[in-house]
Amino acid sequence: MQQRKSPRIAAIFVLILIMNALFIKRQSILSLFRVTTVTQQRARNMTVFQAVIGVFGILLIVFGYYLSSRLFSSVFLGNQLFLVMIVILASVIVGTYLFYKGSVSFIFNLIRKRKGGYLNVNDVLSLSSIMFRMRSNSLLLMIITSLSALSIALLSLSYISYYSVEKSVERTIPADFTIPDTMRAMEFTQTLDSEDIAYSESAIDLLTIPVDLSRVMSFTGEESQDMSYTDTQMIVISDAVLSEIDVAEKGVLFVNSDSLTEKFLKFQRNQQVVFQGKEHIYNLTLKGTERVAVLPTRVTYGFVVAVVDEQVFRKMSVDKDPSITPEFTEYHGVDIENENDLEKANELFNVLGINEWAGHESKLEERTKQMQSAGMIMFIVGFLGLAFLVTSGCILYFKQMYESEDEKSNYTILRKLGYTQMDLLKGIQRKQLFNFGIPLVVGLLHSYFAVKSGWFLFGTEMLTPTIIVMLIYTALYSIFGLLSVLNYKRVIKDSL
Repeated sequence: MQQRKSPRIAAIFVLILIMNALFIKRQSILSLFRVTTVTQQRARNMTVFQAVIGVFGILLIVFGYYLSSRLFSSVFLGNQLFLVMIVILASVIVGTYLFYKGSVSFIFNLIRKRKGGYLNVNDVLSLSSIMFRMRSNSLLLMIITSLSALSIALLSLSYISYYSVEKSVERTIPADFTIPDTMRAMEFTQTLDSEDIAYSESAIDLLTIPVDLSRVMSFTGEESQDMSYTDTQMIVISDAVLSEIDVAEKGVLFVNSDSLTEKFLKFQRNQQVVFQGKEHIYNLTLKGTERVAVLPTRVTYGFVVAVVDEQVFRKMSVDKDPSITPEFTEYHGVDIENENDLEKANELFNVLGINEWAGHESKLEERTKQMQSAGMIMFIVGFLGLAFLVTSGCILYFKQMYESEDEKSNYTILRKLGYTQMDLLKGIQRKQLFNFGIPLVVGLLHSYFAVKSGWFLFGTEMLTPTIIVMLIYTALYSIFGLLSVLNYKRVIKDSL
């Protein structure tokens, strides 16, 4: 255990040495003799420049949040995406630095003015101390906040990926076993019958046909202006295989859509979709899109599937172009009725070697693989996040230890004036709430907007995993604040 802690303590020690070396280099010999009698920032009225810096810092952070919320919208997708990411990062980092440089003092100065200059001992020990110390430690606090935001964001995204595995697999693999071949499907179902494993099977004929989507589809990026959707191939199925869907003869419905597809592809309803047969053209009106998982992603390659009327589908099948040779012409989905038989059926699926063919997959195996992969990534990110948490927490804790020793003489005077240990401790608790709470809250806000901008690339659920990660991180982070309060309690007790 000691060996694990040593590298972290050594890193913190080296960082403090570097900061002290930079401080000493900027001082003269005489000023070093007076350093213990000089406050970190003289208590003077805020200048207009400091107020402007404070307001500008908050505006930069808000601007970064706004850009992150629009990151994957139609405004910024394309060549501008990378540039916008850099602008967001620079805006939030610079805004955070200016926030500690001027915004905190600006806000607390407004609070002091509201009190009319009448400050009690709790205000002196909390608000005044924060105003005079955060400005001088703005660079360090900006680094700590950035590390906290990075840790929380990475942990949230990794947990979103792990948390969403179940729903993602259900969406991308509708049946327990995907077999896009009639012969292999018969072989598998006959084996299930011989083992007395109850199952249900769904068979769908797939028709791949050229289609013109220029009237109904657009990509949410500027590059789409130069893209053509007139020469695209699309999988078409009949509405007869879907009991819950009935499409009119002149209509078409797109299924297998999801939130990620809808984020980048926009479909216009009541517009013409033109299917090109060998001899005939089929002009159908798009009635909408549905998030119904009909075919697995490996068969559709992540694109939507067109559902047409049964009569239209038959005409298209007869009129299809023989020069088009799609990889999949049929789909068989097998669902095991008794969940207890699923593992045995999966073993038979592997023994028959069906899983080795392209497009053939088992939902159970895919779920296990994704869970293992997401779990490993979450463990690695969690370890790094814990390292960042311990490092930032220790830096703040050590600084509070040094400040408590420097302020010990002040506590002695206050105790002689009649203030009790409990009176001083209340002010200290408020001070630590600000010292540890402000970087934590700002880090939580940074991470929330970072996660919100692109969480859909990692899973299907954002709010619950993110809140769980934030609560755990806050609880662990609060331990350092509690230890700091206990240290101050000891110093106050020994001051008299």
